[in-house]
Amino acid sequence: MAEETARQPDLETCECGFIRESCSKCRKQNTAIRNWTEVGKEYDHEVIIRTIDSLEWKALPLTLDFMNGEGIKAAIKGFRIAKVSHVATSPAMAPCGFFGIRGHFANGDAEFYLIDEGSELVPVCSDFHPKA
Repeated sequence: MAEETARQPDLETCECGFIRESCSKCRKQNTAIRNWTEVGKEYDHEVIIRTIDSLEWKALPLTLDFMNGEGIKAAIKGFRIAKVSHVATSPAMAPCGFFGIRGHFANGDAEFYLIDEGSELVPVCSDFHPKA
């Protein structure tokens, strides 16, 4: 059985000098489609947007603390996120955890944002960047 290899994201440089894949400034300029979930509607969208804007994405593989690492692994498996290349965590929603997961699909790239309430993961929104 042949193993599927993860697609490496394009590492072209953007206008501001950062690697485009990790440049949040340029990703905001791209046409992204943000989808909010019904299950996460109880959370303040403005706080979530500020938290998303402050995330620092880290390429895999990496080492995380147990709670964030297990939450991210469960989200990747449960939501079937394909070809994960980056993750981000933030304490901004304390006492809850907040993290993002970037996956790559045939029709585009997506970031998934979740709140870890301790006993369950709540998907609050996702950003989809369709391929041109």
